[in-house]
Amino acid sequence: LLSTCEVGLNLIKPESRIVMPNKLSDYLGHNLPVINSVPGETEQLLRTAGWRYVAGDVPSLVVAMRHCIENRRAVREAAGSALRLAEMEFNRGNTYPELAEFIESVA
Repeated sequence: LLSTCEVGLNLIKPESRIVMPNKLSDYLGHNLPVINSVPGETEQLLRTAGWRYVAGDVPSLVVAMRHCIENRRAVREAAGSALRLAEMEFNRGNTYPELAEFIESVA
C-alpha cells in the first residue's frame, strides 16, 4: 500500500503525548516525505523530509497538501531526504545493537 503513496500523513494531536510514532520509519523507509503535526523532536527530524501542519487545523492541512500537489519537485527532493533519513536513523541493523547496549547498561 505504501508503494502507491506519494506522502505519508502523521496526523497526531500534540496532547496525545506521542513523540515518535512507529509509522514514521515505515513512511521514510518507503521513500515517503511526511506531512506532520507533531512539534518538537519529530518536527526537527522531518525538517528536510516533510512539511508541518497544525493538528486539527483543516486550512493548515490543506496548505500542506496543496503544496505537495503543486510542487512535484519539492516532493521528489523531500522523498530523497526521507530515504536518507530512514537509512541513518531507522536502520534496525544500527539501532538495535545501540538499544541492546543501552538496556544492558541500565540493567
